[in-house]
Amino acid sequence: MLGVTLEKTYQELVYSILAGIMIGMGGCGLLAMPIPVLGTVFFAFGLMTIIAFKFRLYTGLIGYYHDKGNDTIISYVIFGNLIGTAFMGLIVSKYLPTLSDKATALIMAKEAMIMNYEVGKIIILGFLCGILMQIAVSVWKHDEIKTDFQKSFITILAVAIFILSGFEHSIADMFYLFAANTDIPICNQIIFILLVIFGNGLGGIFAHKLYILRGILK
Repeated sequence: MLGVTLEKTYQELVYSILAGIMIGMGGCGLLAMPIPVLGTVFFAFGLMTIIAFKFRLYTGLIGYYHDKGNDTIISYVIFGNLIGTAFMGLIVSKYLPTLSDKATALIMAKEAMIMNYEVGKIIILGFLCGILMQIAVSVWKHDEIKTDFQKSFITILAVAIFILSGFEHSIADMFYLFAANTDIPICNQIIFILLVIFGNGLGGIFAHKLYILRGILK
């Protein structure tokens, strides 16, 4: 029993780190692309890879957290995502100054929100992103949409909407914070990420519960 538990923990952590790395890769694509709309498509590479290889991404799993039989260890997933984004973000910060400058500009655009602890705004922006990420992932788990092309289109579109609208994705924000060079105190950064994690979770669970309710009413 202990061996099974350790194996599960190890797999959860490794797959979560890989998911964080893939989000970092997608973030690099977004930062490198001068045209924002095209940049969102490059960012979607990260999520599409995670879906294809069944890596463990917090925003793709939290919606199902309360489902019967779900044994996901969310704390391990978040920790693994953090390690993966730190790995990519620190590489960008040290070796890719052009991308790091763009990450810095992106974070500085959020500076007032982070420094002033705009709790309600942060949670709402995370909530809206959580809804979109739940849709982006769950479209691959249900039969209403038949073709892989349609599913891919919805996933990419969900990513594009959250980026272009300025919604907050906790794991992507981890990557940007590691990649950027700012004077924002670490305590503010941590609180910001925790609030986005909370908002993402609320949005993901909300969207999933609505889908379940739809099935009951149907």
